[in-house]
Amino acid sequence: MKGQSFAPKLLLDLARPLLCLLPCGSGTLYRLLGGRSSQDAWRRRGLRLARGKDHGQVMRLDLANPFERETYYLGRFYEWELLAVLDHLLRPGDTFIDVGANIGMITLHAAAKVGPQGTVLAFEPNPEAKARLDEHIQINRLRNVRTFGLALGDRPGCATLSVPTACSSQSTLRKADGMASRFEVRVATLDSFLDQIPADRPVFLKTDTEGYDFNVLKGARGLLSRPAVIAFSEVNHKWLEQLGQSAREMCDYMANYGSKPCYPRLQRKGLRRCLHLEPLMLPGPHHWFNALFLREAPDL
Repeated sequence: MKGQSFAPKLLLDLARPLLCLLPCGSGTLYRLLGGRSSQDAWRRRGLRLARGKDHGQVMRLDLANPFERETYYLGRFYEWELLAVLDHLLRPGDTFIDVGANIGMITLHAAAKVGPQGTVLAFEPNPEAKARLDEHIQINRLRNVRTFGLALGDRPGCATLSVPTACSSQSTLRKADGMASRFEVRVATLDSFLDQIPADRPVFLKTDTEGYDFNVLKGARGLLSRPAVIAFSEVNHKWLEQLGQSAREMCDYMANYGSKPCYPRLQRKGLRRCLHLEPLMLPGPHHWFNALFLREAPDL
């Protein structure tokens, strides 16, 4: 396509202000305009600066990455259910822990919600993604965020992190074929950071580790024993089985700490989307979903 115009990008650039304003339907329009067209067509389209419409933070996004591209044109990260949960449950002064922070899309949102008096701890073992995460923290001059270039698990040690070509957010500690690169990374437990997590404030723990989430929770026994902790974790039956684990064991483990699993779902109501928390009945709504572990149901 060298020397030729790229029609989907031109259309999307023109439509971007509208896409960022639409209360609903922006994702459908984005797809119709070619936002999810061939990855080859988006290569070498470069980096773009954008300001998140929900949190107001500046993001430096790579249009070659499908998730970052969608964030650029829609003005918000694609995990809308998680963002809605944070909007309802995070308060100024809270502590947010981002395990699998990648380049910081959720970290930025949480930092705005907890405010200067709150604390964000962001863990990202992929050195390339960690560099971009740190860049986002510096660009926005966020003093309430601390970043750590390591993985979390159920015991300290070292492991191999496999990274695909297109999406650093899909990096994993599981054995995986067809990956573009691999890094040896240090693994720690979340409980080894308890002294950096205020004991007198509510804590929201988000884990997104491409199958290693249960291990992260098993390394957080001390934190989960505290009275005001919410956990939001990815559940993938196949990945859990690869590690000799199951969603049932994961839910039973969290039940030992008084936490019940819910499934967060956005339901359209007129021109708006409303958050609903449904009791999670295994095997769950899909083979791959997010579970919100709560000790009591919040008022929505």
